[in-house]
Amino acid sequence: MFSYVAYGLGIQSAVPLPELVSGSGSHDVLVRFGRADRTRENAEERQELVCVSRQETRLFWEDVGAFQVRRGQEIIVDPAPNVDPQVLRSFLLGSAMAVLLHQRGLLVLHGSAIAAGGEAVAFLGGSGWGKSTIAGAMHALGYEIIADDVVAVNAADQGRPGVLFGFPQLKLWPKALAALGKLRENFSCLHPRSQKLACHIASGAAPTRYPLRRIYVLGTSSIRQGIEVLSPQEGLVELIRHTYVLSLLQPTNTSGLHLQQCARIANCVPILRLNRGRSLGKVFNLARLVEMDLAGARQEAAILQLR
Repeated sequence: MFSYVAYGLGIQSAVPLPELVSGSGSHDVLVRFGRADRTRENAEERQELVCVSRQETRLFWEDVGAFQVRRGQEIIVDPAPNVDPQVLRSFLLGSAMAVLLHQRGLLVLHGSAIAAGGEAVAFLGGSGWGKSTIAGAMHALGYEIIADDVVAVNAADQGRPGVLFGFPQLKLWPKALAALGKLRENFSCLHPRSQKLACHIASGAAPTRYPLRRIYVLGTSSIRQGIEVLSPQEGLVELIRHTYVLSLLQPTNTSGLHLQQCARIANCVPILRLNRGRSLGKVFNLARLVEMDLAGARQEAAILQLR
């Protein structure tokens, strides 16, 4: 068994997870190999969610395997024959981990997060919108990566909601790598049928929790890069839209809690739309725009976005 730490949890795993930070041996979560039930409630459906209840969710992909997530404490891994270990880890640390964090009462968002002055800044967006790319550009400017793809927020924290440190990795498309000026050979392929690449990023000792300072929602409709403040109502809609496990809310009877979590964040954390323009070619301009916005330099940011 291997010991790791992620999202504030001690993880004991039979699956080697080199993406994670090594732990001390004590654990809150057990990851083990075993037989996972692959029975579908509807044999006609070919979806990833096989069965869902408040305490247990089963996930299944034919070319990856099955995962049984229980009570926020255990993930049973049943790999498909000859599955690539990195592909298996990608689904384990992605969808299966998101389900487990949801079971533990956390708000799980589809995004990336960086640390700025001991606080968290999150970037939300759908696949291919550029959230990992802007996080990568911010990292190049000296900011630490907190999480990528799965961002876990504890909305029940006293004071501001807190983002939990996941693991220092970025998943990027080749075009994003080119925009960041990174070499392809420093990355590894996430899936044989996908061009998306993953890179483990060296990180020093990191806090478990970062107070959430700002949320930027990626937008692509504007020709020009820029930032606009969203109202709490608009921010609430975006938080719901970019929740990682929306399909779990109704069958697990957690829709009410989820709405409360999103409403609290929308009312106490600034949420802004970050228009990246039609191209990611000027991603470092966008990163500097974010940097100035974080510094409160509104006037300088306005000048930059007019260029």
